Amino acid sequence: KTIRNKTRSKSCSQFKIPAQTERICAVAYFFPNSTSLSIMPAYTPEEQKAIDVISSYETAVNAGDAAATAALYAPDAAFFPFDFPTAKGKEAILGSYNAFFDVLTLNIKFTIDEVIVSGDLATVCSHSEGTRYLKGPDTTIPEINREVFVLTKIDGEFKIQNYMFNKPGQITE
Repeated sequence: KTIRNKTRSKSCSQFKIPAQTERICAVAYFFPNSTSLSIMPAYTPEEQKAIDVISSYETAVNAGDAAATAALYAPDAAFFPFDFPTAKGKEAILGSYNAFFDVLTLNIKFTIDEVIVSGDLATVCSHSEGTRYLKGPDTTIPEINREVFVLTKIDGEFKIQNYMFNKPGQITE
């Protein structure tokens, strides 16, 4: 089981350092006079495979390509969009994305916050920012979300099993 939390590190969290540089920051923190750092890979190969699905998802939704987006899902997957009905199964998911892309265009960037891989399952938590262009009223508005992707391997490839997103609210601790 591999668990990586890319947003919290005792040595770097106060600086909000991007995930890929956390380890470099930790090495620099403990060895400040080092001129030669050995950079560890940011993700394991299995974590990268899960992240690659999210990258493909980002590309597909930004292109407004419902078929390419739905192709990333497992056959019995579920899509839980914010303020819209749940879509279960690839056909319903394709219909949801077709309906979305008929009325809007997205230009968003996903940032990976956490990756958990355990065997044939992976969970990817992320947040995204960008814009949503509404075709009817011809309006562009900010688009900010946080996401949870649950992935499962089918024939050795990760597919989206469940995907949910919502709007960030005020954090309480």
